[in-house]
Amino acid sequence: MVETAHRNTGVEGVAGGVGVTALLVAAARAIETHRPDSLAQDVFAEHFVLAAPASKGWPAGCVVFEIDREEVLAFKHQVLDGVAAVPKAARVPVPMDLRDDWAGALPGAGFDPAAPSVWLIEGLLFYLPPAAETYLVDTVDRLTADGSALAFEAKLEKDLLVYRDSALYTATREQIGIDLLDLFDLSPRPDSAGRLAERGWSTAVHTPFDFTRLHGARTAAGAERRAGGQPVGVRGQAPGS
Repeated sequence: MVETAHRNTGVEGVAGGVGVTALLVAAARAIETHRPDSLAQDVFAEHFVLAAPASKGWPAGCVVFEIDREEVLAFKHQVLDGVAAVPKAARVPVPMDLRDDWAGALPGAGFDPAAPSVWLIEGLLFYLPPAAETYLVDTVDRLTADGSALAFEAKLEKDLLVYRDSALYTATREQIGIDLLDLFDLSPRPDSAGRLAERGWSTAVHTPFDFTRLHGARTAAGAERRAGGQPVGVRGQAPGS
């Protein structure tokens, strides 16, 4: 297995380090849910924030496999059970650290590599060493059938440290008490989209502002200009899609 350890891993779960960023995402989803022109609805997000994306509907017969560390999944279960949440699709939690053989565990959990699948790698690759990102993307490619799709976030800037002294970054760091750049792996990132394209995938890269414009949502004046270092979304469709 490729080493996927990153900095600031001394605290497990959502109590510190990278785990805290999951609560930050939940907070952002909760805020977005209550906007009159929201692009997403996550009715459970604020429960996670108070404790420490909901879909409008899933296709019939859809099974969701969720891979995460055991303590993170336990936290999610505790919160969702507390509000009597009912899954909108069959959900199979797979308690695995990405440093272990998660790909080998998936078939045992019921995953069928021969069936088309959709993969979401959300809020993860920033924290991994380049070799670990490449291994993860290559593994998804190996486990996908024709007609599958993959979406993930990427940081394309060569030097993220240039944003450390920006007014927006400084204000964010002071408000949340976390220096996100200390959590990121700052090594040069691999061209995962290009790697997938070489293997026959069709790929597209979009910034968050591309999606807000597409859906007609409002953006604060100057936000795009000030938001350097924002992640971009990469979408890929396997051959046969």
